[in-house]
Amino acid sequence: MTAQFHHDSSRSSKISGTQTNDLFTLSATQAISRLKSQRITSEELVMSALDRSDKLRHLNLFTTLDPDKALGAAREIDHRRASGEDVGPLAGLPLIIKDNIDSASLPTTAGSKAFEGWQPKEDAPVLASLLKTGGVMLGKANMHEMAFGVTSNNPVYGPVRNPYDTTMISGGSSGGTAAAIAARVVAGGLGTDTGGSCRIPAALCGCVGLRPTIGRYSSAGVIPLTWTRDTPGPLARTVDDLILLDSVCAKRPADVPVLSLSGVRVAIPSSFYDDLDSELAQVVEDALMELRRAGLVMVDVDVTGLKSTGADFRGYEGPRALSSYLFEHGSRMSVIELVEKVAGPVERERLAAQLETGPSDVGVFIESLVVDRPAHLAAVADYFKDNNVSAMIIPTTALPARPIGNDDMVELNGRQAPTFSTYTRNTAFGSGLGLPCLSVPAGLTPSGLPVGMEFVGPAEGDGVVLALGREFEKIVGPLPPPSI
Repeated sequence: MTAQFHHDSSRSSKISGTQTNDLFTLSATQAISRLKSQRITSEELVMSALDRSDKLRHLNLFTTLDPDKALGAAREIDHRRASGEDVGPLAGLPLIIKDNIDSASLPTTAGSKAFEGWQPKEDAPVLASLLKTGGVMLGKANMHEMAFGVTSNNPVYGPVRNPYDTTMISGGSSGGTAAAIAARVVAGGLGTDTGGSCRIPAALCGCVGLRPTIGRYSSAGVIPLTWTRDTPGPLARTVDDLILLDSVCAKRPADVPVLSLSGVRVAIPSSFYDDLDSELAQVVEDALMELRRAGLVMVDVDVTGLKSTGADFRGYEGPRALSSYLFEHGSRMSVIELVEKVAGPVERERLAAQLETGPSDVGVFIESLVVDRPAHLAAVADYFKDNNVSAMIIPTTALPARPIGNDDMVELNGRQAPTFSTYTRNTAFGSGLGLPCLSVPAGLTPSGLPVGMEFVGPAEGDGVVLALGREFEKIVGPLPPPSI
């Protein structure tokens, strides 16, 4: 299957008279400032994004791209703004949306033949919020098939390529969203995160990605993997852009304090720093040194007793969550039929294995959910309180991007290691406990690949991790753009 591109044959002539050459360099907040002051129009901004996407087709960023729809939405916003209407805080900003998030105007495929031709009747609530406040959906992002992996090496639409080195993976499963932002096609967009699917591609592609506290965003209308871990999450070029997107997705702004890092206490759990790729480790150490110079107080308080407390219910929840989604959408397809259509053999086998869970697992699931999980959450809350730390700071991943095709095993410090568990090693902790987690670029390796640092906060501490990430971003500075 190839990506669906719907062309406007007259678009090139319309663009020729418009100065759009530098618009792709703007962050979301910069673009919105220019839109509000009418120094640019939404049509110009969307045209610039479409031109950029044409140039970078080899990155395989989209599953569906419809210029007519995007330009039509942009022109409507420009007309409303010119008429003096209140068009909303995101009005005119082009965004890319991961293709497992329901959209009424474009197909939703989860990057899989299993959902080929799938057309939801309404937008997922999180997407509806972005569109209601003026965001323009440029297209649907390529991703790891069924969101069930970390490489975004998609067997249906082709691999999403890393803008910093097109032979490398973008990370996953929100690879298309992260790569499009890093490549300066758009300034922001939506992904989803179950075990690290916003943060891993953000780290590997050099942008910022947020996993909000579980329940902060509605997960309705998202093709699911698990009820207890799935959440939409925004990705963007800067933390300020994320703060803006988060306020819309959550329908309430996070309390993001203005703070100085001097005297702030954070945990640096040593077990998350074990066995890091040597090039990545040097970037991490340099970033920590800059934070120490800024006055951040780092406390090595490990989480050995907590790392296994995030119970994983995916084996039980997966088939049931998918079945509920299909039923709610009026589909006659069974989960068994859906799994048989999955193209990737590894993804198909993992999903098929989940079908083997039976009634005997119900009691274990209920006990884990109503007894063990609350105890684990209380233990983590005590960890932050007893050690008087605002957050944990850890490397988002143990290694930077690796070559496309290393889906099963990946090289780490001279040996082969399982790709999935190696990339999710540090992100799984926050996912299992539903904590707010933010990945921010820390620098480039000597090989020119991005490295991310992750801020993990207590439950409902979204504002704190965003504030810390914003200060970190100021200290380490922005990454140079990819040379594509």
